[in-house]
Amino acid sequence: MTRYAIFSGYGRSITEEEAEQAFSLTDGWAIAVGALAVSGHTGTDKKIAENLLNNYIETQIWNKFDQDLRLFLLRTSIVDEFSAELSELLTQNPKAKEILDLLCEGDIFISSREGTYHYHRLFLAFLRKKAEEEIGAGQGPLYQTAAQHYLEKKEFFNALRYFIHTENSKGTAEALYYFLKCTGKPSSEIEKISFLRDLPAEILERNPFLYVGCAWYALLFSDIKVFFSCLDKLYVRIDDIAERYGMFLESILFLSIVDHRHSVARQAAKSRLRSALALDKAGALQRDIRSFPFLHRTFRDFSYYALEREKPAEDFQQMFSLVAGNDHPIIEAGLRAGLLYERNRLKESLSQVTPNPKTKSPELIFLSRLHIASCLFAMGKMEDAARCKSDIKAFVESENLLYLYPAFLAYETKTKLLDGDRAAAAEWLGNDFVNEALDLVRHKLYINFITVRAYIVLGQFQKAALLCEKLSAIFFNFGRLIEEMEASVLLSIITWMTDKKQEAVALLQTVLIRAEPYRLIRVFADEGKAILPILKRLQKNLEATSTPGYKYVREVYLAAYAQSKKHKGIACATEYKPVKLSKQQKYILEFLAKGYKNAEIVVLTGLSINTIRSHTRAVYQKLEVGTAMDAVLRARELELID
Repeated sequence: MTRYAIFSGYGRSITEEEAEQAFSLTDGWAIAVGALAVSGHTGTDKKIAENLLNNYIETQIWNKFDQDLRLFLLRTSIVDEFSAELSELLTQNPKAKEILDLLCEGDIFISSREGTYHYHRLFLAFLRKKAEEEIGAGQGPLYQTAAQHYLEKKEFFNALRYFIHTENSKGTAEALYYFLKCTGKPSSEIEKISFLRDLPAEILERNPFLYVGCAWYALLFSDIKVFFSCLDKLYVRIDDIAERYGMFLESILFLSIVDHRHSVARQAAKSRLRSALALDKAGALQRDIRSFPFLHRTFRDFSYYALEREKPAEDFQQMFSLVAGNDHPIIEAGLRAGLLYERNRLKESLSQVTPNPKTKSPELIFLSRLHIASCLFAMGKMEDAARCKSDIKAFVESENLLYLYPAFLAYETKTKLLDGDRAAAAEWLGNDFVNEALDLVRHKLYINFITVRAYIVLGQFQKAALLCEKLSAIFFNFGRLIEEMEASVLLSIITWMTDKKQEAVALLQTVLIRAEPYRLIRVFADEGKAILPILKRLQKNLEATSTPGYKYVREVYLAAYAQSKKHKGIACATEYKPVKLSKQQKYILEFLAKGYKNAEIVVLTGLSINTIRSHTRAVYQKLEVGTAMDAVLRARELELID
C-alpha cells in the first residue's frame, strides 16, 4: 500500500509533502497514519498530531482491552524491549509468552524479532504515560525486577539503567562497576552512560560512585570542566566510597593520576587510594596505551621531570607500584627513556629499553618495541627501524592485539608522511577510524596528529589547521605540554605554508620559549624539512635582537637540519602557490592601507575611477576577501605590504 493509498481509502486527497509528514510523525505505523487520515490533520504541528494519535489509541485500542491485559501492558512498558522470560517476571503471569504471541499475531502495536518483543514507539509512549498515572510509585519494584534480570544475564548497561530508578544503591554500584570493567572503556560503550550526567543531584549524592562513570565519560570525550568537577566530588566522598564501594578505588586512582592539578606524589599518597594496592592491577596504564602509545605520553604529561629539578624516583615508585605492581620498573624505565628521547638524547634513550622486557603484559612489550623503533628511526638507522617495525606488526597480529593496531598504523603512517607520501596520506584518511567529524575522543587524540599530517601532505590546510586548533585546546586544558606543543608546531608549519610567514614565526617562537626550560627538541626536530625554514627565519630574527634563547633555538635547528637530510618532510608533496600582485595592484593596495577611498586615490594618482576599481577587484579576488580592510590585513599576513 502506498503512502497515498491509506489516505485515499478514507476519501482524502493529499500532497506528497503531506504524506511524508504523516509518515514521519507516525514512523509509518498504519493505524496511526489512518488515525491522522480520519482526523483530517496533515499539518506540521507535531503536538496537535500527537494529541490526535493519543486520543485515537485511547478510544479505539486501549478502552477495548480488559483490565488484566491493560495491567500486563503497563508492567511490560517500563523496558524498551523484553524477552518472554522478562515479561513473565514483570507481570507474574506464567502465560506471558502466549499473550505476547497473540498480540503479535494481531500486528497492531507490538512486534517480535529473534525472541525479543517491543511496542511501537507511539504506543510505548502512551503506555508509559498511563503507567505513571495508574501505577506511579509502584513502578519501583518493576524496575528492580528488570535490573536484577539484566544483571544476572550480564547485560550490565541495561541493569544500570533500571537500577537507577530504584533505591538499590548496591545493585546500581555493581552494575556500573561491571559495565566499566567489562567494556574495556571504548568510547562507543562509555557514550551509553552519558545519561548519568543528567541525573538529579540528589541521586548522584546518594550514590557518589556514579561520579566515577561521569568522570570516565568526561575524560574520554575531553570535557575538562565536567571531569574536574566529578573528581572534586569523588575526592570529598573518598572515605565513604572506600568503605562501601571499594571496587571503584582503582578507577578513582587512575582518574586522579590524570588530574594534572595535583602532583603524582600527592595523589599516590592518599591513604584510601593506597588501598587500591589490594585490587587487580591488570593495568590502568595499559588501558590508556591506545590513546598515547608512548610511556611518557600515557595518561599524564611527565615533561616536568625533564626540568631535572624534581626527584622523580619516589614519585615513580609510589605511582607505578600502585597501578602496575611488579611491572613498575619497566614502566619507569620506559618513561625515562621517553623523556630522554624528547631531549634528543637518543643513545641514552635507546639504552633504557629492551625489546623483550620480563612481563606478562603484551602491551608493555608493544610500547617497548615501539620506542626502540622510534629511536632507531630518529637516529637514521632505517634498516634496523624497519625490521623493528615488522616485528611489532607480527607481534600485534600474533597476540591478537587488535585494539593496538590503530596506534601502530599511526606510527607506521607517520614515517611515510615524513617523506610526503601522498598515497599513504590518502590511505590513512580512508580508514574507518578516521572521519571528517574530527572525532576528539580520548583514544583518537594521538592518531589525530597523523590525520593533521595527512591533510598537510594532501594540501588540505584548512582542515589541518582546524584540527590542530582543537587538539591544542584539549591538550592545554588537560595540562599535556608535549602534545600541546606538537599541535602548535604543526599549526606553525601550516601557517608558513599558507604564506603567513610572520605569524608562523611568532607562533613557533612562543612554543620554543615554553619548551626551552625542559630542553625539548624532538617535538620540533621530528618535522625536519617542514619546520626548517621557520627556524631559519627565527634564528635570523634572534641574531638581530640578541634575544635570550638563541643557543637553544640553534640546537633545535641543528636537530631539525639532521632530520631534513634523512626525510623530505610533510611539506614536500604540496606546493602552495603564493599570491602575486602586479605593480599597479600593489600600488593601489598601499593607498588602501593608508585609509584612502577610491575618489581620493583618483586625485592622488591621476588614474581613472574605472582603472582603480578594476585593480581593486583584482586584489580582492587574489586575496580572497571582500573589503578593503580585509585586503590590507591579508596582504600584511602574506608580507605583500609593510
